[in-house]
Amino acid sequence: MLCLLSALLIWRCSDYFLEPELRAEDGAKVFAYFYVHREFSTLFRFKAGYLPFLPNLIGYLSVRVPARATPYFLTIVPALLTLTTFSVLRASAYRRFIRRDGLRFVLCVVLALSPIGNFFTACHTDYSIWNALLLLMLLVVLPMPRSFGWALAFSLLVTTLIWSHPMSIVALPASLLWIGFDRGAVQRALHGLLAACQLIHVWLGTRPENAVISKSTDPIWVRLGEVAMRAINHLCRGIIRPAVLPFGPGGAEYDYAVVGLLALGLLACALIPRRRLVSRVFYAWVGYGIAAPMLVMAVARAERGLQSTRYYYVSRAFTTIALCLLISQLLFSLLRRLSRRVDLVPVAATVLLLAYLNRHSGKLTLANPENARSVARFFAMLAEEEAQRGGHCGIHLSCRKRHGDWSFEVDTRQSCQ
Repeated sequence: MLCLLSALLIWRCSDYFLEPELRAEDGAKVFAYFYVHREFSTLFRFKAGYLPFLPNLIGYLSVRVPARATPYFLTIVPALLTLTTFSVLRASAYRRFIRRDGLRFVLCVVLALSPIGNFFTACHTDYSIWNALLLLMLLVVLPMPRSFGWALAFSLLVTTLIWSHPMSIVALPASLLWIGFDRGAVQRALHGLLAACQLIHVWLGTRPENAVISKSTDPIWVRLGEVAMRAINHLCRGIIRPAVLPFGPGGAEYDYAVVGLLALGLLACALIPRRRLVSRVFYAWVGYGIAAPMLVMAVARAERGLQSTRYYYVSRAFTTIALCLLISQLLFSLLRRLSRRVDLVPVAATVLLLAYLNRHSGKLTLANPENARSVARFFAMLAEEEAQRGGHCGIHLSCRKRHGDWSFEVDTRQSCQ
């Protein structure tokens, strides 16, 4: 499966892997910053009101590889995080929720091909926080490993993801649930530490006073009601309706009808007593993953956050998962009485769904090939300067881009003194 997903990702992002463009923040805010500021403390720098630990770590390491390899490093490493996020559901640990291995395999492929994101969420260092959040929400539903060593490694990974996104608090309910239901005192204690880490992160890893909802003079319940309605509207019209049924008549009533059908399907799967409890909890978590990120974003960023499509990424991913699960479950329920050997039918249906979702998905092309060539020339000159000077000190170079992308420069004449 990893080979297939890797091939899909390489095909979709091959232009960026061959000619890294360092779009937007990757050049100006990541590479340029860490090239000049090389102290260990920069791993904990704040950016845009939060601490993005994972992008900081990638940026910190990128300036320590050969200069010509730096743009490839900043493009390929976040792509590896994307590959991990898309393939995690295939792990045997998720068999407790989804027993059919073939269905979990197809879910991974659907995530890789469905139009839930673009270049920025696939192979962009600064925006890798969105795959970090999606991976976090997929991991926290798992129980803690029984082995202390694996449990510690799992906890460190989850902690890294928590401190990489300002909205990681959305994963808190799962950690709290496992405190009461996981087996073993050590495992429950580690879940408690992860829950405490998420609460601490709100105050030390973000700046909650910057939230839009805290800047209004209206009563708190009025503000919460307003942002909730905005989030629900964007969730219905911008995420669920385009994913579930992009064709058909327009109008808010039709949008809400489609959303209602999806919600009823998830509720049925989460509440029907005949299903195993762990499977029902997973369906509930999928529904939570659709709604919670948008609600938190509405509280933090209001209209600005709700209008940026990258903020839809996690909700779109969970909507895609929900749609695949519901279609496969419906077909399996209808056909299992006819024969016990019908597991391939739901899987085949999700393959058709994959093709349906993939109608707008294809190879990602460079926004501007000239900018990619400018980046290549810049790093070639940077490598020559480092070779002449024996290091990174005393260098002043600029990379000028065109057509709206961010130019960037490095100047180490003062920082090395």
